[in-house]
Amino acid sequence: MPIKKSPKELWDSYREVLGSRRRGIFLSCLAAFVVCVTLQSTGYIEALEDRIGRPALFYIRERLGLAPKLDPRLVIYAYNDEAVHEWGRPELLSGKLWGDIMGAITDHKPKAVLVDMIFGNKRKDPADIAAMNRAFKRSTPIYTAAVVMP
Repeated sequence: MPIKKSPKELWDSYREVLGSRRRGIFLSCLAAFVVCVTLQSTGYIEALEDRIGRPALFYIRERLGLAPKLDPRLVIYAYNDEAVHEWGRPELLSGKLWGDIMGAITDHKPKAVLVDMIFGNKRKDPADIAAMNRAFKRSTPIYTAAVVMP
């Protein structure tokens, strides 16, 4: 059965906590809570996880021998939009370049090509359109990312 206290008794308990030796612990916990909420709301936690947490987990998993063995025939090339903009290389997202890349990859006759990218922007350059059409008409299946939105 919960103990019911009057508002005056609750206030007196609160003042007792703030006036006692536990005040330091209480204020430290309150400050830690405010810092955590602030970091979470500004995105710093996610940035720390991306920069430190995930790489550390991959490193630890590999050092413990728990990392899956990759087939030497599997080749992974990775960069993201943030890197493209940081490098100042918007041409890395062009349809012509991706068409040429897909052509070069499919020339080696892989079973499939997986591209974690959405080719959804309307292409205006005829060279981009022609290169993308050539790439996707090859016999090797090319699978791209998809976003389904209501």
